[in-house]
Amino acid sequence: MDIPLGPHTLTADQDVPVSSMIINVTVVAPQPVVIATPTAGAIVTPTLTGTVLPFANVAIIQAGPDGNPLGFPVCQTQADSSGNWTCTTSALPAGATTLFAQAGGANGPPGALFSQDSVAFTIAQPPPVVAPPPPPPPAPTPDRPAGAHRTRRGHHR
Repeated sequence: MDIPLGPHTLTADQDVPVSSMIINVTVVAPQPVVIATPTAGAIVTPTLTGTVLPFANVAIIQAGPDGNPLGFPVCQTQADSSGNWTCTTSALPAGATTLFAQAGGANGPPGALFSQDSVAFTIAQPPPVVAPPPPPPPAPTPDRPAGAHRTRRGHHR
């Protein structure tokens, strides 16, 4: 039975012994999963942060060519007691991409999906590897000034 959002009064009756109990409840929507970073259009390394219901499981899924989630997570995490989450992956190549954050219950896999958000951004190209500079030439010494060459002295017989 689906109960609409808002305040409700529930009554529970029992036949033996005869008794009843009245309970007042308020049905609220779960906090949706939100991708806080990266923002749309950003050029970043692949670390995502966001918020969701406390202790919810979060799966980050890359979009396929059709713009829909491909179905397998590139990283997974669980929100903390405040609902904050962070997920880092190096499994994504540099370039434009769209990622989905999907949230599910705390006691099961994100397959029990209750919320989804997406963001399109660019994953930064890693910085180039720079070779170290060559070692400097040897320093001049007092008996051999800079630029001087050793000469071989001949022997006389």
